[in-house]
Amino acid sequence: MDGQVVKFVLADLTGGWDRAQTGEIVSYQPTTEVALSVVRESVAGALTTYFYKFGQASDPVLVVGDVIHIPSRFTSAVPGDQVTNPTGPQKPFHIPVDPGETKRL
Repeated sequence: MDGQVVKFVLADLTGGWDRAQTGEIVSYQPTTEVALSVVRESVAGALTTYFYKFGQASDPVLVVGDVIHIPSRFTSAVPGDQVTNPTGPQKPFHIPVDPGETKRL
């Protein structure tokens, strides 16, 4: 399985996702074809947005604190924060921290 583990500043999940939390691990399972945008900050402070696409049968995306485990490689990347300052309409997603909470996003 290809994948990436990334320390992130902001994650934006679009499409249908089921969310579950066990302890510190938050799991996001795609329920349809979905997209994920992840903003990373370099050591020098420059932001880059990475874009991912998943099918319904994909493995879940796992989040532990500010580290996200992504079960695929990014499809494209652009400089800057394209989540909170997008070139098109996108809505920032902030990860809830309520332990044991399960809900559909």
